[in-house]
Amino acid sequence: MESAADYHNQPTGGELNTTTALAQAHQMARQYNCNPDQPNWLDCLRKLDVQKVDSYGITLYPLDGTEFLPLTAQEAFKQLKYNTDVDLMAGVSRNEGSYLSPKVDKQWTEQVFDELLQNSQNQFHGLDLKAVKDFYFGKIQNKSDSAAIRWAFYDFYGDVLITCPTYLFAKQLAKQSANKNVYFYELTYQSTRHLGGCDEPTMGICHGSELEFVFGMDVLYSDKPLDVNFSKEVMTYWTNFAKTGVPTSDTKWPKLSDKGIVKDLNPHDFSKTLNQPFKATCDESAKTLQTMSNQTTRTLRQQLQELTNKPNDNFSVGLLDDQDIFIWEVTIYGPKGTAYEGGLFKAHLTFPEDFPISPPKMRFISDIWHPNIYHNGSVCISILDQPGGDDHSGYGQPCERWHSRYTVEAIILSVMCMLSDPNTESVANEEAAEEFCEDLEAYKRRIKKFAEKSFDE
Repeated sequence: MESAADYHNQPTGGELNTTTALAQAHQMARQYNCNPDQPNWLDCLRKLDVQKVDSYGITLYPLDGTEFLPLTAQEAFKQLKYNTDVDLMAGVSRNEGSYLSPKVDKQWTEQVFDELLQNSQNQFHGLDLKAVKDFYFGKIQNKSDSAAIRWAFYDFYGDVLITCPTYLFAKQLAKQSANKNVYFYELTYQSTRHLGGCDEPTMGICHGSELEFVFGMDVLYSDKPLDVNFSKEVMTYWTNFAKTGVPTSDTKWPKLSDKGIVKDLNPHDFSKTLNQPFKATCDESAKTLQTMSNQTTRTLRQQLQELTNKPNDNFSVGLLDDQDIFIWEVTIYGPKGTAYEGGLFKAHLTFPEDFPISPPKMRFISDIWHPNIYHNGSVCISILDQPGGDDHSGYGQPCERWHSRYTVEAIILSVMCMLSDPNTESVANEEAAEEFCEDLEAYKRRIKKFAEKSFDE
């Protein structure tokens, strides 16, 4: 298994979820004059020259909850819905983050570290930023050492993106498929040829550094005996595994188990193993995430129980799936005295693992017309913006953004107020905003049609 595993613990999706993917597709469509508001926008994109698509710079990630990946890896393990007859050989390079993390063309400082960490929330949902900083930045002795700060961020980024998902996936497979062969390695050696521009003093052992050994590039082109012999050894491991499911002897490479022993992939000692190299970064963090998830579950169940025992006259709530506390279905009764009156508008609230530290996402499932609701139903409102992060609503003050004291009821009531009083300073639906400002009666007529339609659904 190469380049990590789709192994995350986030109900909102891993690197990418369907809402974000659709928004990115709409953004790309606009870039190439394919109007996403028109029904043929996908056909328009499909007609683009492949070079244009490639030059756009799409980053591809697995997308959970689709016909191709209906379950996350965690759920597949829980439900035993995976191929149990598969052997696995997986591994990581020692410094995965150096090649993959965002590039910085200025001096690394604590402020730069904080900014990058905050921005990573858009990629790694539900992080406890304080705990992350305490762990990685806290280990730096000289807090003004630019190189040390850079390495600390590299470690964080590599652990979250590649190392921990790959290792924890392999470890879970080994636990549940004890009769199969699961092997794990950590590459701790960098070729003297520095392929891909990986400079060991500044980047360490980069992501993908094992590939030149696996595919025999050093056998063909290197004049360094150490690299040549290492490549031959590694090719033997890979081909043996492909043929038999066993790369080499147990002495050189024991199977992965709960003991966390992995192979040290290094030419200086082919029999060396590493004892729990990912205990602090991956094993302990997984326990922390589980604890946080349990706390979030208790909080959500308590709030759901309160709203069920004392229902609100303006909305109702329930679970989309009785087995999943992290996704709620909300029905908002169109506010009286507005064009929405009489409508029953359904929406989904999707909560992160660290709720209420981080806010949920809200998306209307019913068709609805409003300047601050995207065409895909996603709600744009300050109360759902991450504190200290980007203000997606475009106008909110820091004090108006999410705070852990806010409840689900407060969120829904805020959205209902937004329905009655749109913000036109920064909009999510430009057409709705234009109609609201220039032809209010037409705006109301359109809303009433949506309200009538929602009542019949």
